Amino acid sequence: GYNGLQSTEFTGLQIQAATIIEQEARPTGCLWYPFGGRGDNQKVLTYNDEYKFKIWNVTNKSCRKTALAPTYGGPICKMVPVCPDKDADG
Repeated sequence: GYNGLQSTEFTGLQIQAATIIEQEARPTGCLWYPFGGRGDNQKVLTYNDEYKFKIWNVTNKSCRKTALAPTYGGPICKMVPVCPDKDADG
């Protein structure tokens, strides 16, 4: 999380606590999983330069699942959630 009380214009946004999620790989991005997760079951999907996806439990900071990402085209560095269209038929 962030420490808004200790953050200033000169020091920038201060981090309250950090969690190490990789030992050797470089994280390339993350997003909520499923997108917009709420409640006690919040998870974050991270991806790294070793072509791995990891699902993390936000509450206890544990890795719930690791999967190999597609290996063609280079490591994933950007993802955009695709939400169903509420006005679409079907």
